[in-house]
Amino acid sequence: MFWNLGGSADSERGMLLDMLKDLPPGSRLIMDAYCTGFQFWNQIIGHGFKFVVRAGKNVELLNRLRHGLQLP
Repeated sequence: MFWNLGGSADSERGMLLDMLKDLPPGSRLIMDAYCTGFQFWNQIIGHGFKFVVRAGKNVELLNRLRHGLQLP
């Protein structure tokens, strides 16, 4: 496990991006709901990592595909 301690004014997302260079290749990241955003995720993917993000209450998940196809 890796830890990065910061102060109350530090960005947890920024600290995570700074840690990517120190993580073992192929690491899987487990992140909380505030770790969202296309650019943020793209940076993680660009470093070769996979991740899981907890969805918050306000997230509506896809349950129907285009042209009325239903997801299993």
